[in-house]
Amino acid sequence: MDKLLKVKSSAKAVAYEILPRQKIKRYIVSTPFTRSILNKPEIIGFDYIKHLSAGVLETLKLFSNQFEKYGDKNISVLHFLRGGLNFGLFNMLDSAYGFNRMSASFITSQRYKKHTDWFIKDDQYRKFSLPDDATIFIGDVLATGTTLDNGLEILRKQCLSEDKNIKRIIIFTIGCRRAEEILAKYHEIFQKNFDYEETFIIYFEGRFVVPKSKNDFTICLPGTDLVKKNALLAPEFIKSQSEKITYPLERCVVYDVGARAYDCMKHLDDVIDYWRKLSHTGMTLKEIYEERWHPDKKIPNSTEALKKICKLRLEFLRRLKNGK
Repeated sequence: MDKLLKVKSSAKAVAYEILPRQKIKRYIVSTPFTRSILNKPEIIGFDYIKHLSAGVLETLKLFSNQFEKYGDKNISVLHFLRGGLNFGLFNMLDSAYGFNRMSASFITSQRYKKHTDWFIKDDQYRKFSLPDDATIFIGDVLATGTTLDNGLEILRKQCLSEDKNIKRIIIFTIGCRRAEEILAKYHEIFQKNFDYEETFIIYFEGRFVVPKSKNDFTICLPGTDLVKKNALLAPEFIKSQSEKITYPLERCVVYDVGARAYDCMKHLDDVIDYWRKLSHTGMTLKEIYEERWHPDKKIPNSTEALKKICKLRLEFLRRLKNGK
């Protein structure tokens, strides 16, 4: 069973290594900025981007002994559009280390589901700028991992066609275990194709769980939602769940990150729709709480308590949407 070992800390970030060690280097990092956006879906638009970027910046500072030594000439930040832009890695690498000569690459990516499988469409736009002996930084939210799997294969073929070498991959994510499975696969492939050395994955706040079917939770989007139940979580994030009773009850820790940053009203509609459905489940507060979290305090075992919380939440979200 995986467990966490605290390895680094600062005033604004703490890093845990996931044990036992594997071929890829696995970490969970907690910051006040990422805890905030994963607990409060009402943080939207540029405020959301600023919080996520601040979490990235504090993490880069925490790992300065590891990452700064790579230098800026050999770094390319690979963006999967549009969610990957939210992490601000290109800017934050400059803010953390003063890197000025990095390159950036871009791939469009849109998932779609056919029967029970996920596929990629609209990935025709690809703009690569790849240095020799490249260190590739990536920031993305990972649920099914379809975008990452497709993107790394595109990257591999592009580097082979340009006769470029990849030295390492470093990924910052809000994601699940599937990310590790894909990275482990490409770690071996890249070692065969390139003079490849190492792979890092840094999860923010936890390695979350993705529901596989609608039966997993009363309300969920299978293959999309990232949930806390049975996840491997940073202690700081676990503690934060007791700060407000609504935090553990959200449908997803992050929702649609593209919409959350760049189509705020659509995102708020999504969150409002969830809370409206939650109020109509007929479940008690205790039942819905236990479905999504592990209660450590007495929770009212009544439908009325859940409806009251949903009513207050809906009123707040509607005011937010209306700019009040």
